[in-house]
Amino acid sequence: MSYKSNAKAVKAALSRGAVKGVTDASLFVLADSVQRAPVDTGDLRGSGSTDIRESPHEVEGVIGYNVPYAVEVHENMAMVHPRGGEAKFLENAFTQNRERVEQHIQDAIREGLK
Repeated sequence: MSYKSNAKAVKAALSRGAVKGVTDASLFVLADSVQRAPVDTGDLRGSGSTDIRESPHEVEGVIGYNVPYAVEVHENMAMVHPRGGEAKFLENAFTQNRERVEQHIQDAIREGLK
């Protein structure tokens, strides 16, 4: 009787699933944070982006906004937003959707193993 390991295939499937899950979760959080972001000209909302970073042992989703005033608008709790939106728009989008973020990742990994 011989044994053939499928560890490489399983590891590759896990990796693909993790990348897909983190990508899906990052896009979900970005979309929610865009809706929460204050709007004046629309430049802040339009500058949101995601970046998926892979290393041999980790997949990381980075979400950010690329206008010079993004940090100030995000962090300044005293700032008034007459046209809507909120401070902490990105942080709130993540923390208030944490379970859904985790579910996106779990579902993609599970699907990758089928």
